[in-house]
Amino acid sequence: MTNQTTLDERLAALEQKLQQLSKTEEIKNEKILLNIGGAVFTTSRETLTKIPDSYLAKLVSKTRNSFTPYEYFIDRNSNRFEVILEHLRGEDIGHVFDNRRESDVEDIKRDVVFYGITSMRKYFRTLRIEDEERIKRENMVKGVFNGVHTGILKGHEDYVRCIILLKNGKLATGSADKTIKVWDIQTKTCEFTLDAGDDVKSMCELKTGVLACRAGDSLVMFDLRNKTKFKTLVGLGSFDVLDLNNNTFALYGSGDNIRILDMEGLEVGQLRGEPGDYSHPGMVLLSDNRVVTYNYYQKFELWDLNTYKCIRSWKDEGSSSLSGLSPMSGNQFVAIYGRGQPKVWTVDDESSNQICVGDKHSVRADHAVQLTDGSIAALCELQYIKNFDKNTGELKTGIEHPRGLSLLCAIPDGGVVTSFGARYEDVYIFA
Repeated sequence: MTNQTTLDERLAALEQKLQQLSKTEEIKNEKILLNIGGAVFTTSRETLTKIPDSYLAKLVSKTRNSFTPYEYFIDRNSNRFEVILEHLRGEDIGHVFDNRRESDVEDIKRDVVFYGITSMRKYFRTLRIEDEERIKRENMVKGVFNGVHTGILKGHEDYVRCIILLKNGKLATGSADKTIKVWDIQTKTCEFTLDAGDDVKSMCELKTGVLACRAGDSLVMFDLRNKTKFKTLVGLGSFDVLDLNNNTFALYGSGDNIRILDMEGLEVGQLRGEPGDYSHPGMVLLSDNRVVTYNYYQKFELWDLNTYKCIRSWKDEGSSSLSGLSPMSGNQFVAIYGRGQPKVWTVDDESSNQICVGDKHSVRADHAVQLTDGSIAALCELQYIKNFDKNTGELKTGIEHPRGLSLLCAIPDGGVVTSFGARYEDVYIFA
């Protein structure tokens, strides 16, 4: 090895080290936008990672984009966050606590614990370890679902009534403005709009490119590939639609019987309930292509779609009336009750087993969906989205919005979309 070769290698190593240092410095100085309860703060990654194990440090370590500022949404009080950010920037904030009401100091203390800013303990003489654990428990349902609010879909002019994920990964939203919009989730843009002719209240994709919806009291069918309406059946009353994964779909809701239609909207069969069933507020397709329905008398029924016969039925004794069913992997589904805790049911030919979701947290859910990691996201009290372990029912994390939430739909990256707040025509994406 020549002296020149050794020198070249040292110079190359030095250049590589300088590049790494430059890249590290670039990452540290990267601009971060934090949307805290609607107020936007601009800061750097270096500032937010000063406390390595804090919530903020973990939040910004998930993504890195050196070209454009990355924005995170945290639904908490912006005035209290301003105090925390000033502390992280190295400012002396002792004066902030002068002449503060005890309740205000307690509120700041809660946020200090939530964000994990351990260096601020000195400002709270009464902040003991047991206080931190208590506040953490109280804040458990007030975190941010995986930390990142990734966008808003704007375009509807009235309430969004239903949201579904299409087979091609796009999102479809149906609204009281009588339209259906198809969105690209990644770019947050509307690709096209369909005129349904009436308030859109329920939708399902039958096969790739064919969409069925309830618009008013009519069934309307669209070909998404050429963006045209090809079938309308009027005067059907109140109903919901469910794809049965065998080139047929179901109309369920009011009436003793559930109608089964083909891709052309022609009736090919019925699931005939007992006389006096009156309505079926819930219906779900299992992974083995059988279906479970729930009727007016609070009875579950398991159906064979080949024969349209009921295999067996059972009652959920002691539960309040059901408001909906949601599919899960395997032969499982989530039952959502009007005034009770959601339950995960496992169904086979002989038995049905259940797990109460959020048993220790007095959960009352309005909607529930299974996420890609297998956990369950439940929309509770029209205000919280809580994330639960499907096997134990234990609470993991969640988000809160004080102005109410409306809908819930799982998306491929493990997140959810929901409409909420004062503008129900907007759809929010959380990753």
